[in-house]
Amino acid sequence: MKHFDRSAWLLYQQGLLENEKSDRMERHLYECEECQEVFLSLVDETQLAAAEEMLPEDFTGRVMHDIAEEKSAAKSKQRMSEKKKNLLIYYVAAASVTIVFVAGGLFQSLVYTGPQVLASLDSRFSITSLEPDFKWPGKIVDKAAKMINNYEVYGRFDNEEEK
Repeated sequence: MKHFDRSAWLLYQQGLLENEKSDRMERHLYECEECQEVFLSLVDETQLAAAEEMLPEDFTGRVMHDIAEEKSAAKSKQRMSEKKKNLLIYYVAAASVTIVFVAGGLFQSLVYTGPQVLASLDSRFSITSLEPDFKWPGKIVDKAAKMINNYEVYGRFDNEEEK
């Protein structure tokens, strides 16, 4: 890497170089710590005072505030990423359990053994008096939706609303 000498940085600082060379030196200054030290050693008190006058009084406070906001936004994105990952794991686990039950014939056996269970109930119940409850799938869906909502809001499956 070609370094520039002190006199070249002095000419750069005074704006006496042609644009092409000035641009090249500026790009080099971003990458080279050694040349940064040389350049900063050329800055005197009058230039520092002029720079301070150009900056607003609350410059440092605004920069620190912006840094704090960026850190907060990064943490928020990380938490959202973790929640999405946990929710994905939940859905994969639920799908896996469903696939195992379907493959194992659990749902099918429930359909075929349900009427047999009703028939074997105590004789004091009349099967004709029992009305089938067609609302149970809706109840299951509602309960699952509440669990998922609680997971999204509170990060766990227990029902926070009931506490």
